[in-house]
Amino acid sequence: MPRNLHLILLASLLPLFAACNKEAPSTSNPQAAASLRNRGFIRAQIKRHFDANENPVPTTAKTIDDATQIQKLIAFFPGCDTGRTSPITGNWKSHADVRVYRADGSSLLIKSDYKVWSEGNGDFPLRGPFRQYIATLFE
Repeated sequence: MPRNLHLILLASLLPLFAACNKEAPSTSNPQAAASLRNRGFIRAQIKRHFDANENPVPTTAKTIDDATQIQKLIAFFPGCDTGRTSPITGNWKSHADVRVYRADGSSLLIKSDYKVWSEGNGDFPLRGPFRQYIATLFE
């Protein structure tokens, strides 16, 4: 086995990280905002298990019904609800769970440790100040 196996593995994973590392869509962009609206999300519930300093806290929940705020929240998770997968998965505890609901009653669950996010089909880099957003939401 090569001595530098870890470097070979890292080099082979870099293209995967690059593919996942796309900017979150801006809700100030009308096309991106329309795309988010077309997903049909009408409500979001956020459950927080850890604070912004990664200290465990009693699980608390907040509900968002405002369409603009839901769009802002979903923008932290580019590519969610598209069925994409990632071979990168980690053994991490969820710090915040985001469940977004559609008018038909179906929902999407996204979990995050403030560094990555997942729908259960691989980990993706978290874009933007999600940790601060959650901290502000639960003040």
